[in-house]
Amino acid sequence: MPRPRTFDVEQVLDAATDVFWRKGYAATTPQDLCDATGLGRGSLYNAFAGKRELFDRVLERYNQRGAVAQLDVLDGPKPVKERIRDLLMLTMHNDQAGVRRAGCLAVSTAVQMCGNDDQLTAVLRKRFSETETALVAAIEFGQAEMEIRDDVPARRLARLVISAMYGMTVLNDVFADRRRLRDVVEAAVAVL
Repeated sequence: MPRPRTFDVEQVLDAATDVFWRKGYAATTPQDLCDATGLGRGSLYNAFAGKRELFDRVLERYNQRGAVAQLDVLDGPKPVKERIRDLLMLTMHNDQAGVRRAGCLAVSTAVQMCGNDDQLTAVLRKRFSETETALVAAIEFGQAEMEIRDDVPARRLARLVISAMYGMTVLNDVFADRRRLRDVVEAAVAVL
């Protein structure tokens, strides 16, 4: 009869998230995960069947939490341009919140692994498409309210905002300069 789990899965996922976020998937060793989670290899592999399954769970959870945070901002009561500015500022603050973490886990994963891993590419494509769809809806509403320019299709403007969002995470990794990121935010909003 298997022994019952004696650890909190959420705490293990938090610890594993931190390691994957700091080091990236490829550079994270099983020993890094054991050290961070406090679990032995046997317990870790019995619970998650390996590093990849654990990473998939971490990324799924990260994406779900990120989607909720982004939708909360985009569904808010403010004018659309302010909501989009807040979304970009959320990206900026998240990128600068922890010195140990480099940018956005999803963007870092895309840069490191997409193109070499069809499964991860599909997961991230779905996540990024969900953000785009939410932005399109917000922008179309702003266009109908004559708050956002209507001479450019909403989807095209949404893609510009997404490029600014994800580009900010890379810029932050390179420069760690709030002024530079704020310039990106204001320029993206000004185009709307």
